[in-house]
Amino acid sequence: MKIKKDVVFVVLIGIVFFLQSCSLKPNGKLYLNLVWHQHQPSYYNPEKDELMGPWVRTHSTKDYFDMAYTLSLYPDVHATINLTSVLLQQILENYVVRLSPFVDTQENTIRARDFLAKWRGHTDPWIDLALKNTRDFNNSDLNYLYNKSGKQVWNCFSISEPIIKRFPQYRALIPKGVKIGSLVGEKDPAAYTLQDLRRIKFFFYLANFDPRFLKGPIRMPLLNSHTKKMIVDLSDLVSYNDNGTPDDDSDDRFILRHNVTEKDCQRLVVEAFKVMLNIVPIHQKIMYHPDVQSGQVEIITSPFYHPILPLIYDSNLARISQPNDSLPTRFHYPEDARAQTLMAKQYYRKLFHNKLYGMWPAEGAVAQAVVPVFEDADILWIASGPHVLMKSLGKDSLKAITPKQLFRPYKLTDPKSGKHLAIFFRDWRLSDQVAFDYAHRTARTNVDAFFKVLKSYRPRRGERVLSMIMDGENAWEWFTKDNDGVRFQNLLYARISEAQKKGWLISVTPSEYILGNKHRNIPAHPIQKMTAIDTLFPGCWFSPDFKTWIGEPEENRAWDLLGTVRKDLAQSGIAAPDPAKSMPLEASGKVKAVYKAWDAMYAAEGSDWFWWYGQDQNSGADQLFDELFISHLRSVYRNLRKAGVSIKTPVLKPIIQHEEKTGKSGGAQHRVK
Repeated sequence: MKIKKDVVFVVLIGIVFFLQSCSLKPNGKLYLNLVWHQHQPSYYNPEKDELMGPWVRTHSTKDYFDMAYTLSLYPDVHATINLTSVLLQQILENYVVRLSPFVDTQENTIRARDFLAKWRGHTDPWIDLALKNTRDFNNSDLNYLYNKSGKQVWNCFSISEPIIKRFPQYRALIPKGVKIGSLVGEKDPAAYTLQDLRRIKFFFYLANFDPRFLKGPIRMPLLNSHTKKMIVDLSDLVSYNDNGTPDDDSDDRFILRHNVTEKDCQRLVVEAFKVMLNIVPIHQKIMYHPDVQSGQVEIITSPFYHPILPLIYDSNLARISQPNDSLPTRFHYPEDARAQTLMAKQYYRKLFHNKLYGMWPAEGAVAQAVVPVFEDADILWIASGPHVLMKSLGKDSLKAITPKQLFRPYKLTDPKSGKHLAIFFRDWRLSDQVAFDYAHRTARTNVDAFFKVLKSYRPRRGERVLSMIMDGENAWEWFTKDNDGVRFQNLLYARISEAQKKGWLISVTPSEYILGNKHRNIPAHPIQKMTAIDTLFPGCWFSPDFKTWIGEPEENRAWDLLGTVRKDLAQSGIAAPDPAKSMPLEASGKVKAVYKAWDAMYAAEGSDWFWWYGQDQNSGADQLFDELFISHLRSVYRNLRKAGVSIKTPVLKPIIQHEEKTGKSGGAQHRVK
């Protein structure tokens, strides 16, 4: 039987269109490089031996354990968590070490009187508040409780609106005239009862626990010496009213099961202690080991006190990107940049007993000059923001960066040593959407949107590496329909696990991508074969400059003051200790003073002081950060004298002149433009 020619033609045309459609359908692989950054500045005042803010502890109970714990529930999802050294140091030295001798984790009790006799005024003021009987509160205590004097910037109502809404009995205690978001307090403090005051301090702790602790038992990695298990479970203190839908928990509320007692308040300190005690162990449990290609989550760190490394190396590097800005007297101490990096590496190995492969430069701040600092520390990879890539490629707009250019790591080389280092650049669009656009949507809507972006990024052929790098702590407290972002994270990891089974998406850590993982069929991608960036432009994760930290009058005064103290330290004749070695446990007297003098100097080099100086940022507590900065500088001189140096402390006046500031408020989050 003859087939008509036109029928054959139509069939052939159909085959052609079918083959074309197949070729247009993406068939490549998308590697998802998910990096969560965890950091809090140093709240430690060396003159008082006390943390001036509670935020290291509150984020410990709300975020640091939880972020790792959630990932552990999805072992097929690989990711990276950055824990800064200055953050871990405060958790361990100011809380865990000091509370440990007085806590019974089996009975959930603390010998409050003994602890206060030893450490009153030496953890944070809210620890003392919880352990002290409310009947004995004085005016200072009431300031920390509800800001009685009107001058205490951080108190027990320093909390986000979405969180306090979930605790109606807490919300009802907001003092008259105090605003928390759109909420305005109506309670007259003069009418506070003893139970009201006790509830205020209780809720400030309770509301800063991850909601899962309030709903049922969470088992800790460490074992209890008596019961062989350690549990955190606060469900006996509050009931949970599930008034929302499966996709929207904005109406869910926690209600007290009974009147708050002093024992309840003390217990919350113990529960917080247990969580902080287990932060390092939970990360150890899920840690990815590139050398043997086992584990799940790559744990990394940043230079020790979170300095803007290029500015510590040479503040004049700012002139490259800020040619018209007035800059301070040159601060040029490459040895301090190396010390901050090596100190962090040494501390990391002490805690995690593993080689450090990657580093997130504080604020993603990089420059070609500091590439050898990382290479000399034997760091395999670093990461930064898209503006740095943009300028390094000679482009003037983020829109000019092609997917092929962004979705890949690059090779950085030190021409003197010939050493190589890989650098990844964050995709600002997806990272910023999670940080800023997801807060008022349901978890399902957010994950659907997330995967719509992922699928649009999947290449037609070959492979791409999407680096999503964002703050892992500050966004979640603003989620209104998803308490602390718990549902989003769980649904996200579940969907990633499903996508990986289909083969088009692969979650990966940077070291895993570079070195390969035979167990997951991930080939090695040697740095030597990566596209080279010859000159890395100075910039950070959200801009092609360092304007947030240098160039404004307040910032420049702080840099000049830092430079004066650093010069005095250099001329004191006291050499810096080996940054690759920690202070010996038996160190005392002059030896200990030398370590402390240099440590105070390095702490003063941290980025966070300069972040809040100037008009571009406003924490609402800038004067307190100013006080902390000055306290570290004074500590340099105090310890130099203890080390035998004849030197006076110069007049170190506050930088901030009490003017009203109009800059952005809140945590260290920016939307990249």
